Amino acid sequence: MTKQTLIYILIFTLLFTLHSCKDKNISFEKTGWNQDKDGIPCPPLREEMLDDLLQNHDLKGLTYKQLIDKLGEPSICETCNDNTLNYEIVVEYNFDIDPVYIKTLEFHYNQDSIITDWKIIEFKH
Repeated sequence: MTKQTLIYILIFTLLFTLHSCKDKNISFEKTGWNQDKDGIPCPPLREEMLDDLLQNHDLKGLTYKQLIDKLGEPSICETCNDNTLNYEIVVEYNFDIDPVYIKTLEFHYNQDSIITDWKIIEFKH
């Protein structure tokens, strides 16, 4: 095997590995979105389903009840106001009880309980 062939094989392997690691998005489905995994604070598939949920599912315009039916119960949120719902996507801890990283999907709804907007909130400590 020549040196040039070996280099091509290594480059191809590296590119294939990078592509397969990067492509972790999966289609949204309610069971996976709410799957509890061994006491982990957030269901482990939420982050992988987030892009599909936001890009391929019409969330604005849903009623509060329709959103709950689609996603399940929201996360408990001490800092939420009356017109928001939060779903924790990722919570990471170090060696402390306080999280060092939180990623949340926040929905806003109006006085008629219609979802008007959503945003992703990230907190890094």
